[in-house]
Amino acid sequence: PHGRTRAWVCRSISCHLRGGDELLEHLCDVARIRPGETTSDSRLTVEYAECLGGCEHAPCILAGDVLHKSVSKEDVNELMRNWK
Repeated sequence: PHGRTRAWVCRSISCHLRGGDELLEHLCDVARIRPGETTSDSRLTVEYAECLGGCEHAPCILAGDVLHKSVSKEDVNELMRNWK
């Protein structure tokens, strides 16, 4: 089962070059899960995507039906507060 929010972190070449892998790692560290897992409170599932189509705004996270563009680690911290 997936969490209430399902967050896809893009790993396309554009996002990779602009820190997407580090962003995925940070999100997983903050959520205390690994890609493909769901938090113990079932609020968040973290996945990785090969491309979300927002290359000009890399790195991106798709959460539900909202595409978050040019996401930083600080943005991840804010998003996590909103997702909980």
